[in-house]
Amino acid sequence: MGVMRAFVFVIPLVVVAACGSDARFNAKYASEYARGGTVSLFGVFKDGRMNPELSAQLGPTILRKAKCEPAYSVDFVALKSSLAATVDDYIRHNGVTDTLLAEFAPGAKGDAILVISMSGHAAGRVAPTTTTTTTRQQMPGSSRRGMPSPQYESSVASTDQSGFEMAASLYSVRLRRSVALLTMVYDGRDVDAAMTKFGDRLVEEAFLSACEPWNAEIVVDEAKIKTLKEE
Repeated sequence: MGVMRAFVFVIPLVVVAACGSDARFNAKYASEYARGGTVSLFGVFKDGRMNPELSAQLGPTILRKAKCEPAYSVDFVALKSSLAATVDDYIRHNGVTDTLLAEFAPGAKGDAILVISMSGHAAGRVAPTTTTTTTRQQMPGSSRRGMPSPQYESSVASTDQSGFEMAASLYSVRLRRSVALLTMVYDGRDVDAAMTKFGDRLVEEAFLSACEPWNAEIVVDEAKIKTLKEE
């Protein structure tokens, strides 16, 4: 299963932990973060890569209380294939960092940018899939500045592994850095139940008070994204 690494923070945090019968949650907030506001969904990160198809698949469970159209969507990949490939390449090497989200932030209508991640699978049912990889990557929202997210190892290719993990991070458009992170480790057998629990907690933690779309034309400098890899 994906293994959550240690958190390292350089800003004051409020930490809230909660346990259930089969799901363990941990929420971390920057002291400047006021719960609430609106979010724009960047997309779903699974097993080391963005997966635009999963955003639509997860709608009925995780995002059921607010329809969220992601920036990294099926249409984005189809209509802006070169830019999407550059973003995908950056994410495979660096994760979804604050530096990358800063390039998309001008197109977000929400107060914050939401990134959802998944790894592993439930004991009794395989989670929604994408290209199977075994790689060490950063979780969304990680950055050299602000609020780094944990490292994890995805090993869903191994059939003897079990366990399902999810995370949601918030990047503040105003503060230009990540300000909140919710993680869940699920030991149960029903991945649909796991995602429902996670969706409930997203609302409870005020991560999804309301969802706002992206500007129709997201202007992102592809050449700038390519140089980010050198920073």
